[in-house]
Amino acid sequence: MIKRLLLAIMIITGMAATASAQETIYMIKGDKVVAKMNAEDVDYISFELPDGVKDQEKVAIEVNETGKNYITYSVTTANQNTTYAHMVIDEPTLNIFLQSYYDTTIDQVVPEVLEACLRMCMTHFGYAGQGNATYRMQDNEDDGSGHKFNIVAGLNYYLAVCELNNDDTLGETMKITDTATKKADVSAGNVSVSYKGQNEAGQAMFDFNGSDDILRIYTLYGHKDVMEAFIQIYGYEYTMFAFGQVWTLDELKNDPNGWQVDEETDYAMYILGVDANGDWAKDETFARITPIAQEKEGPKISIFSKSKGEGKVSVNFEITPSNVTEAYVRLMNETNLDDRLNMGYTLADLAAGGDATDVTSDINKFGEYTYTNNEVPNEWMSLLIMAKNEDGTTVTRMNFHAHLDGSQWAINENINVPATSAAKKHITSKNNMPAARKLNKAPKFSLK
Repeated sequence: MIKRLLLAIMIITGMAATASAQETIYMIKGDKVVAKMNAEDVDYISFELPDGVKDQEKVAIEVNETGKNYITYSVTTANQNTTYAHMVIDEPTLNIFLQSYYDTTIDQVVPEVLEACLRMCMTHFGYAGQGNATYRMQDNEDDGSGHKFNIVAGLNYYLAVCELNNDDTLGETMKITDTATKKADVSAGNVSVSYKGQNEAGQAMFDFNGSDDILRIYTLYGHKDVMEAFIQIYGYEYTMFAFGQVWTLDELKNDPNGWQVDEETDYAMYILGVDANGDWAKDETFARITPIAQEKEGPKISIFSKSKGEGKVSVNFEITPSNVTEAYVRLMNETNLDDRLNMGYTLADLAAGGDATDVTSDINKFGEYTYTNNEVPNEWMSLLIMAKNEDGTTVTRMNFHAHLDGSQWAINENINVPATSAAKKHITSKNNMPAARKLNKAPKFSLK
């Protein structure tokens, strides 16, 4: 039906052009003339598909059903050989990507930027598919690659599908829709948390408990005043799911590492347990904690030379001793950096995250490195230099403006972080992606 209709349109167009020369336009459907008119009375002719007939798109996506902890959706394609990438992403995570990489929010984003951001997110959260198919993402179920789906109650989610090119890179056509999961009820299960004190490394230790029907526990830890401010502005759920970490109860109880203590202040630990129905149990605890002085210090970072101006920056530095196990350089927007620090990240976390440059090999070989950037944004920036060895981790922070004449450097040198910092409890999130996951080129999706 659709192919015949398109062919008829082509024939009609051709006849209309011929008829125009004869000063009469004939409208023909099949083998019948259904209308005729004087050419002088017609400016243009438009055509529409008949009622109930839809133009077949290369790919389309539609939500079928949502619950507290699952989303079911269907992808339709022009033919069964069409391959595509599809994705579900929660709004808090998407909003962090928009703020971090596009300087906008979900409430202000224009469609073109939203699509660009979703394309980038698809390289982290996308799955490959082929032909018409229905998918169900259920919280805490394995996605087939060893990772678990993360679908929680009461959140907005964005769903996207994008055709794949022959080389398995993202194509031109992307379709986007959104939905919301149902609100959580109070779980019949329970969770609890209490502060136990500090371990030998000075990390804060907590005692976690929960009933057997709690499948996963989200934790949100940081300075109490900062946590309370974020919750007041963004809400408890948004803050928890945007910046929290997710664990099993066994992981929390058996991990010997604790949480970092960077200054004497009141700290907060919020926890949220999720059961098999998607319902929640919550608890929280507060404690004033003082850092424990460390006997050893990490490598020394010495700035040899620095220059900035006209959107460019160059910094030459030495690290001693040079036999470091890790060394990174990273340029960040100063405000964004401070925001991350206020959420509980450390300078060491941020210096080695995101789009950081790994300079370990250069330091091992030469003992020094020159960082240059000829496209520095027109705003206040922070250059982080991080060095780590068996004694500890050291970070130097250099604030500057590469476009403002007369502006001065603000340098905080050799900030020491103990080498015994927790391996995985240093509060990382989607906001501070490892360098390996940062988008550098068009992604590829395997159908295997």
